[in-house]
Amino acid sequence: MPKRSDFNWATEIALLGSGLLTALATSGLSPVLPKIEAAYTGEPNAAFLTKAIVTIVGIAMIVASPLVGTVAQFFGRRRVLIWSYAIFSGAGIGGAFLGNLPAIVASRFLVGVGGAAAVIVSITLIGDMYQGRARERRIGANQAIGALLLSGLMPIAGLLGDIAWRLAFTIHLIALPLLAAAVVSPRLREFDRAPALPKERGSWPLRPLFGIAVMSLFAGSITYSVTVFAPFQLRDLGIP
Repeated sequence: MPKRSDFNWATEIALLGSGLLTALATSGLSPVLPKIEAAYTGEPNAAFLTKAIVTIVGIAMIVASPLVGTVAQFFGRRRVLIWSYAIFSGAGIGGAFLGNLPAIVASRFLVGVGGAAAVIVSITLIGDMYQGRARERRIGANQAIGALLLSGLMPIAGLLGDIAWRLAFTIHLIALPLLAAAVVSPRLREFDRAPALPKERGSWPLRPLFGIAVMSLFAGSITYSVTVFAPFQLRDLGIP
């Protein structure tokens, strides 16, 4: 277990802040979805593509998550964490400038990849760097901080969307302080190199993984239904 003298703010910010990214990627733009659809009225499949701005993020997370561990083993966990924050912020702000819905949806795929990779690598680093209660507290804080910050960022996204819907994409710049923290953290530099792989590697337990995948798909469908359709239902009820 690390000593109190090992505490470093940059390390804590880099590891604990990642929990915000997946929640922000899936829910942060929900307040402005009706405005995005209205802006592209007349384009083919505008309604479908507007909803895909949210749902494509989940697909990206499903695709990227199994690959993140392999990439981190090859390039080093710190590097992948830095790249993840950079991809999330860069692709996230892209929606403010891209001129058509297919391009925005493509950028959202990259947002999902960056968010998933950041969470997976940061949780892995917490497991590597801490033990016992220190580890448990940080894993819990990773998710709790994300939920708390999201509750404040969603109203901000809505307020920015009232000015111009493209401004709502600027909330993704919240990843830049996390990127800076990952770059300057002295403790994370210990994980710059790829870790040594064990000589004997176990087989994948496919049956439990299948069950987890089915439950995740079921839970995700419920979560995304609210995020995707609630803004349009509120609009139809006359609630801006």
